[in-house]
Amino acid sequence: MRRPARSPAAGCSASMPGSRFCCPPGAGTLRERCAVSLALISSFQAGRLCVWLKIFLILPDSRRSLAACVGPGTTGVSVVYAPEGDQQDRKRGSRRHRAAFARNPRERRPLQHFLTRAAALLARRNVCTCFAMLVLSAAMNFRWFWFITLFSLCHPQLHAQVVTTQLPPAQAAAEALPNDPALTSSLPEAHVVPQTPKGTPVTMRWDHLTVRSLPHGNEYLLDGHVVLYYGHYILHADHATYSDVTGEIEAHGHLMVDGGPDDEHIVASHGTVNIYQNTADFFDVTGSLGVRHVTHNQVVFTSLNPYLITGKEVRQLGKGHYLVLQGTMTACRLPRPDWRFYARRIELDHGKAQAANASFHLFGVPLLYVPYVKHEIGHNRTSGILLPVAGNNSTYGAVVGDSVYLTLGRSADLVAGTLYYSSRGPAPFATFRYRGRGDDYAQVRFHSLLDYHTGTNNLGGVDLTASGRYDLSPYTRAVIDAEYLSSYLYRLTFEQNYAAAINSEVQSQLYLQHERDGFRQAIRISRYQNFESVSPEGDEVRILHLPQVDLDAEDHQIPGLPVQYSFHISSGALSRYDYNPFGTAFRTGAEIPRVDIWPALNLPMHFAGWNFRPEFGVRDTWYDKSQQPTGLTHFPILVGAPINRFDVEAGFTLRPPVVGRDFDQRWVQHLFGGELRHTLSPVLHYRYVTGIDNFDRILRFDDTEVASNTNELEYGLTQHLYRRTQKARPCTGAALLHPEKNCGTRTVDWLTWRIAQKYYFDSTFGHAITRGTPNPLLATLDFTGVDFLDAPRHDSPVISRLKWTAESGNSAEWDLDYDTKAGRLLSSNVYTSFEHGNYHLRLGDAYLNTVTGAPPGTGVRALLQASKPTTYNQLNITGIYGSQSRLGFNTGASTGYDLERNGLQYGAVQATYNWNCCGFSFELRRFSLANHLRNDTEELFSFTLAGFGSTGIPHSARVF
Repeated sequence: MRRPARSPAAGCSASMPGSRFCCPPGAGTLRERCAVSLALISSFQAGRLCVWLKIFLILPDSRRSLAACVGPGTTGVSVVYAPEGDQQDRKRGSRRHRAAFARNPRERRPLQHFLTRAAALLARRNVCTCFAMLVLSAAMNFRWFWFITLFSLCHPQLHAQVVTTQLPPAQAAAEALPNDPALTSSLPEAHVVPQTPKGTPVTMRWDHLTVRSLPHGNEYLLDGHVVLYYGHYILHADHATYSDVTGEIEAHGHLMVDGGPDDEHIVASHGTVNIYQNTADFFDVTGSLGVRHVTHNQVVFTSLNPYLITGKEVRQLGKGHYLVLQGTMTACRLPRPDWRFYARRIELDHGKAQAANASFHLFGVPLLYVPYVKHEIGHNRTSGILLPVAGNNSTYGAVVGDSVYLTLGRSADLVAGTLYYSSRGPAPFATFRYRGRGDDYAQVRFHSLLDYHTGTNNLGGVDLTASGRYDLSPYTRAVIDAEYLSSYLYRLTFEQNYAAAINSEVQSQLYLQHERDGFRQAIRISRYQNFESVSPEGDEVRILHLPQVDLDAEDHQIPGLPVQYSFHISSGALSRYDYNPFGTAFRTGAEIPRVDIWPALNLPMHFAGWNFRPEFGVRDTWYDKSQQPTGLTHFPILVGAPINRFDVEAGFTLRPPVVGRDFDQRWVQHLFGGELRHTLSPVLHYRYVTGIDNFDRILRFDDTEVASNTNELEYGLTQHLYRRTQKARPCTGAALLHPEKNCGTRTVDWLTWRIAQKYYFDSTFGHAITRGTPNPLLATLDFTGVDFLDAPRHDSPVISRLKWTAESGNSAEWDLDYDTKAGRLLSSNVYTSFEHGNYHLRLGDAYLNTVTGAPPGTGVRALLQASKPTTYNQLNITGIYGSQSRLGFNTGASTGYDLERNGLQYGAVQATYNWNCCGFSFELRRFSLANHLRNDTEELFSFTLAGFGSTGIPHSARVF
């Protein structure tokens, strides 16, 4: 039975039958390299043979690991590295020994008795022995002598000398001891293999070995289960020839080479390898890069983009550099890959594969001619041309395009290209990305349309977004989140994403902020733009803050007092521009300075589970300009006189103790899957503001200007239903993100329901209400997002916020506002997300029934028409089976339906089928927006190649 090869021990390597190990120079620790050298020089009378024998006794530290060097059946070859000058020293020592023997004939003694005792001692100590033999002239006459030299070798630089020998079986040696000293005559002749010129150690295994002597070395003919270890490579073959002079290996039959910097795996019929020059030539090759073969049929992917090649001939031009002739490359499993590239020459250079004049084959059918293809096998990104894009639009014609990918160092990249609409023109686009240390990043996205139509038929435009963050210190950062949109009509008609297409707001801000210990200092520049309609002439509002400085402080305790303080201070320059198609407009002109100072005090108090927090503050706001007193139905008229607004604020928050009850009955645990705890948390908020008597003279820029007098009381009740299960189970789905290894044992906030309402003691809010149009005030914005104040009133709508969350990641939320005065539902928003196995369902419904109002300056008739409630009801449903990367068939559908107008606004269906290393997707989409201003159907195709990526359907347009 053939024994497996064992790794060589440090300091002295031992071989098993049919094996040969060569230790690298300097291997092992200093103690392992230290040995006792016992040199025995003697000669036999019969045979007149002089033998120079070295016996290395390894220290006890290495004895345990080297116990396998000798034992029953040990007949292999042991190899030791020696200094380069050892041969010359040995020759000089042999001459001195012969001279000493000639001068001292009385020193001759029979050697048999000594060798017998030495062999018995070595057998008892179970140490590793390494032999080197030098043959002298047999015709010389020597007298009896013996000489013993004892020397300790402890040198850190131990160079290599390869020695070969063939020891007798260990069993035979044990039977011969101690009565057969003639056993030493069976020792074969040893051959000294010189150290390789490059210092490359070679370890070999074989079934049959033939050694041929060369002028400067040896040639080894290996047969049967040949294995050679050199450098970082392992070579397997049926037959091999190795020359330690040239470092060349010729292998035949089931040739296989593994290793290298990219985990190369090459299988060939025959080939040659030069270990000194790192060159090779293989024939009839099948191989892979980035795949490590652990066992015969088990592999480990060591690269994100593993690659497989075939070729009539493969040449290795250097370490990690290959040239494939008449071959193919693919990322699919061989021998029947889903796709592959055919080329006459394929170059693989340190993790990069490239070919020219290649043809792309899919399922064995040639589909595409590729002038140049390049692929990164390793983890690094590489520049190149991306796969083309194709599609069709019922309104804008055929769609084709392509793009290039550029790597800008290790931290940045750029994608730039263009689409071409046959009925409209080119649409250039680009995306720049940067990722720095920590949270630092930058991203710039640009897309446009160069429409060759003119006048009102021109739908061209530009949409530019930029976002980024840079941390100057752990407490200081610079942030940008900006967007420029030249035309909302362009976004509505050409935006790929449905949610982005119907968004009429464009917001930008850039700020530098320092925040530490509850204090914040910031300087910011912001721009707000809202398109009121899709009119090409422009119906929009623009508000600028150029710039604004903010100083904020959270609650901090005053030293020596139980009172806490906080403040907000801002100073900036603002401007506003309003325009509508009716020809009226409002512009503030130059920036208007504004200073806002808002300090406050509070006193938290706690007793017997009750929490009471009274508050007091003042607010002073100064403007460089004002407006004439007017309502919201007319455009304001700018007045150059400054204005100051001052108010006094007071209030309190009262939180009674939380009331709760546990439900641990068996029927509860069986029905809900665990124990339940129900809690009730009531709360009261009172707020009083007075002093604002110039509300209609304040220019509007942001929520600072909608502060008004108020005398209000908010009362609410929050209920929590907590669930705790008793049986632990493995985490699945989204629960895998939690740090706990087992799920089901922790308590979760399973159900939350909040109900609240406000009562306004001052129904006019200090005469700030304009009848017949929505009145956004600070007293209502912090309670509900619906503008319900179209007339004076005392009570607000009742709000309900219901949320359910499961451990598996499923969730549902229902936000409802009900107007008790008008007796109608103002708003209802439902959001749900369910997931079970490969099935995913997302549902959303948005209902709004409120007074929208008319733009200023539109006349009395438009104002009366806009004072009536308007209803909106839109339903969005998305259902998915599978995922984008799941094998087999995957599908999904998404729709946006207007229930009020009974019409489909958006619909998309996507079908994907993935094979082992490629996938194909088809998507059909339809848009019907803005009274059929955008009414088109589009077919999109996407093709995915493993290791290359996908092309066709943009990520923002995918259903999944």
